[in-house]
Amino acid sequence: MVSGAMSEAVATEKLGARVRELRRERGLTLQGLAEKSGVSRAMISKLERGEKNPTLVIAARLAEGLEVTLSQLAGMEERREVIVVPKDCRMTMRDPKTGFERQLLSPSFARGGLEFVRNVIPESSSSG
Repeated sequence: MVSGAMSEAVATEKLGARVRELRRERGLTLQGLAEKSGVSRAMISKLERGEKNPTLVIAARLAEGLEVTLSQLAGMEERREVIVVPKDCRMTMRDPKTGFERQLLSPSFARGGLEFVRNVIPESSSSG
């Protein structure tokens, strides 16, 4: 048996209730969502009643029609902290010979993670 938060969130009856909730919040009828998503009115109705579970393609179309992500559709939206490094606090590395500059736009994480770097190439230069 599969367990976990995601499988629980996409259980047929919960996903259907979520689609209905989002559709109503947006003031959409079944037909309106069908037109926006390309998913049949009948399929949406069966999904909302907990009679059907959508394929990933159908879920993606519904998410697009409702203007949410798949995670939001499943009720699993993950909130993450946004960290902005001000320009005067960025770690900057500049090659004195070429003038090529790299600016670290995100904090440097000791445990890995994703770092965003801005590369500045001097005018009339090439990145090679």
